Amino acid sequence: MIVDFTMLLKEELMIVPLVASSREDAFEKLALGLEQYGFVKGTYLEAVKKRERAFPTGLCTGEINVAIPHTDVEHVVQCAMAVGVLEKPVRFANMENPKVEIEVSIIFMLALKNAHEQPAFLQKLAGLFQDKDLLHNLASKTSTSATYQLLLSALAC
Repeated sequence: MIVDFTMLLKEELMIVPLVASSREDAFEKLALGLEQYGFVKGTYLEAVKKRERAFPTGLCTGEINVAIPHTDVEHVVQCAMAVGVLEKPVRFANMENPKVEIEVSIIFMLALKNAHEQPAFLQKLAGLFQDKDLLHNLASKTSTSATYQLLLSALAC
């Protein structure tokens, strides 16, 4: 089965720029949209925070670091992805070495309903994260619509 990853991207779930004082603050703002639009259950935010403490999602990708917070499928109603381009980076524990914190500039908050789709989508995102020009372009965007169009094009490839 081929997954159309562009279907996960919703402009109304993007915050550009995302003003957040911490990763928890960013989680709350991104999860609010997911919940308001009916993509996740009321248990989603706390589940993301709990999972992030146990399994950090900060990724060193060069100059523009990213995070991919997510949680188990039972907290999700419908697949979606909330994206936040932070006005100022916030600290996340590094996925590869949780004792080290990194400055994250872009958050891709995932709400995946089917566990079997998660590896394919994470692999797709990992491919995007290797594109340094794309990450720089995303981090420099100041409008939601421009960020949405750029990500839509990247996910369609």
